[in-house]
Amino acid sequence: MTLFWIGAFALSLIAAIAIFWPWIFKTQRTEHDRERLNVMLVKERVTELQRDLEEGILTAEQKAQAEEELKLSLLNEVEQNSTPPSQGLLKSKGSKMLSVGALCCVLLSGWAYWKSNELADLQDWQRAKGRLGELGERVVMKNDESLTSKDLQDFLLALRTRLAEKPDDAVGWLLMGRIFASLQSVDYAIEAFEKSLAIEPERVGTLVSFGQTLLLTDQENNIKRAKQLLLKAVSINPKETDALGLLAIAATQLGEKDLAKTAWTELGKVLEEDDPLQQVVKNKIAELDAVETELKVAISIEPALTSALPEQGYLIVFARQANSDMKMPVAVVKQPLTQLPLVITLSDKNAMIPALNLSSLELADVVVRISKDDKVEAQTGDLEGEVTVPITRSQLNEITIEINKELP
Repeated sequence: MTLFWIGAFALSLIAAIAIFWPWIFKTQRTEHDRERLNVMLVKERVTELQRDLEEGILTAEQKAQAEEELKLSLLNEVEQNSTPPSQGLLKSKGSKMLSVGALCCVLLSGWAYWKSNELADLQDWQRAKGRLGELGERVVMKNDESLTSKDLQDFLLALRTRLAEKPDDAVGWLLMGRIFASLQSVDYAIEAFEKSLAIEPERVGTLVSFGQTLLLTDQENNIKRAKQLLLKAVSINPKETDALGLLAIAATQLGEKDLAKTAWTELGKVLEEDDPLQQVVKNKIAELDAVETELKVAISIEPALTSALPEQGYLIVFARQANSDMKMPVAVVKQPLTQLPLVITLSDKNAMIPALNLSSLELADVVVRISKDDKVEAQTGDLEGEVTVPITRSQLNEITIEINKELP
């Protein structure tokens, strides 16, 4: 920055000299040349008068009078060429105006350069770069909770500069991913974790942080990838508590109860007995051990109705509260029609509203319907069967339904 200002000053000085030089010296040079010419003419005339005297053309008195007239003429010429006070004042004002204009041009040019080159941003970058060591210690070593969003942005800017100079720094990319994740920039975080893993595929910290970020997306493909990353982390370090906890969460979201229970169990073994997380682990295992309320429905069709089956239809199975004016299903399964008979299982996972599920029912109307489309509402020509059964919570309930009527 110092070199920039020195260069800018030097260029401005050169420009000012180039502008003012002709204006300053033009008048003095012109007046000086005129005086020299007048003197030369007078000397030539005096020489001619001396020659005329010698040749007898002029008398000594006439020569003296002619020389006196030449001196008076030269004096008048000098007085006429000298600048009157009013003209000097005008020139002084013109000089000031020119100086002010030149100064304005320099200031305007400097301001335009400042804005066009974003020197303020450059200064921010230099300041952030100078804070890399301080912020790195607060982020990595001290886990300082007082860090502001501006601090994180400064650390990120300095870190990106460092990685531009040293792109094979796996720890640097890991830190960048964590900062992006904390700033909710998930896509950038994933990209940074990818680069870190490409350099050091076995780094457990990267595997765990990457898996955690993927879980935040709540997308099935990302959750599956997170599971694989966390499994790898656990295989490298079986006592990595963060990896075990995140693996249990990923497995639960994917419906893999056995893996989730194994992960929670292993986490409980690693934690100290008095660790507050022990109770969380026990609760999670208890939830996984609990048997869901399920309804296993064996479906068949009356032989007389087989000819009425659509070539391409849908099988819709649902349960609703029996003996109630509310006819909204609490659990629904819809799938393309296949060969009958078959078995369909309804559970709390098939609830349309989490708070209103199969476990909330004591007596249920269970309906099996074959339709030309996937709409739950009954339509003319649909084939249907229905039974009313009691529901036992936290157990597997088994029933059989025969499709025995065609709706008018």
